[in-house]
Amino acid sequence: MLMLLMGIGQESGTPRVAITSKMVEVSAPIQVTTESDVQEFYWLNGGRYLVYLRDANPYKQNYISVPGEPQLFRMHHANALYLFNTKTRRITPLHQNNIVYWTVALGGRAVLYAVQQEVRRREGDDEPSSLVSGTTTLYLHFAEQGSPRTIAQFKTPYLICKLSPDGRYLLTIPDPTQLIDLQTGQVVQVFEPGFGTAVWVSNAELYLRRWRAKTEQAGYACARYDLRTYRLEPISDELYKQAIQAAWELQNPACPTTTRNLTLGSEGISRVANRLDLCSRNAHTERFRCAAVAYDADGQHYSIAPDESGIAYRSWRGQLFYIPLGKRDPETLPEQLACGQKPTEEAIRKHYLSNGKQIAVAALMYCQDYDELFPPNNNITELLLPYLKDKDVFLDAFTGQPIFTYLLDGQSLASIESPAETRLGILDYGDPNWVVVLYVDGHAKLKRRE
Repeated sequence: MLMLLMGIGQESGTPRVAITSKMVEVSAPIQVTTESDVQEFYWLNGGRYLVYLRDANPYKQNYISVPGEPQLFRMHHANALYLFNTKTRRITPLHQNNIVYWTVALGGRAVLYAVQQEVRRREGDDEPSSLVSGTTTLYLHFAEQGSPRTIAQFKTPYLICKLSPDGRYLLTIPDPTQLIDLQTGQVVQVFEPGFGTAVWVSNAELYLRRWRAKTEQAGYACARYDLRTYRLEPISDELYKQAIQAAWELQNPACPTTTRNLTLGSEGISRVANRLDLCSRNAHTERFRCAAVAYDADGQHYSIAPDESGIAYRSWRGQLFYIPLGKRDPETLPEQLACGQKPTEEAIRKHYLSNGKQIAVAALMYCQDYDELFPPNNNITELLLPYLKDKDVFLDAFTGQPIFTYLLDGQSLASIESPAETRLGILDYGDPNWVVVLYVDGHAKLKRRE
């Protein structure tokens, strides 16, 4: 069931930031799942799909009895893999139970996962311990297809998968140690004898290591396999060790929170929850550089879709949320400046005239709330802020400096004979010929500079 909810404590209004030539608007978070056991999630097809794993007990494996065989028990790991379509907001179950490995493959076009089947025998009153049979099946599921492809099946419950950085090639360990091209489904290479560990050092190079057999010299045997030449050549154990750190960073990238224009960051607001901020990497002014988009985020699990169409994050309770992002042309003067556009003279005048009207109406609203007395001249901006939608109406959009001059000082509305002709204040935005004059009756207009 899908629910449309605002994040806890989210500010009113539409959060938005500026990027080059466009404004990015943040929609209300959509609660993808109400269950609080989402472990991980990845993007597919740039941002059109979210694939996620639910697992209430990720480190616990249960065994249930086999019907008719009181001494036999099969493994039952209660987890599930789902696909969320960010356009239609529909959830599709991909697989349930016994998922032992999963990741995104083929450049984000498919999800790869392994399902384990295991039967054990109980000896006496002990827990099931003796392995009777075990298989692991690898599946590849493309988001647009209804059913997964079976990539390979292994007669062992113990399988290590090493995916190449570009997500195309998969190395499986232990025996048989083989390299599979996920794009074609073909086995590229079978390594005999097999290897026990391996690391990718690039999309085309694979370093492997195994413990030598008893008939060989003691120690590790290391090798480098090149997919461009299909050659396997020995290397030193020292060279293998030197490649481990770089390979680890290649295989374990940081949480994908940064795209070309936008970044995400979290800041703790309580012991468990974090505020999630969306920030522009190229905004031309500070005003639309950063916006809070959620206040209930897990500080470790959040990311922006590669195509910048949305944000996914896990709440501190473990629920998955999706926040759509929309792009539009800048409309106001501050938005145009933040997006790096050069505004027209007409747009500049329209902006300050609108600000002047907002200030004049705010002063009238204050007057109605305080026995028809206009605010005193000291601290005028703070006194009018509760009546304004935009706190920056007193400032120059280009420099951020105050440009409003207040001309009253606590006068009563009744004492003013001609409100439509009595000046309330002036916005001097630096034009050599024009200023915006505010009047007591709540209107404002452009006047020639005196």
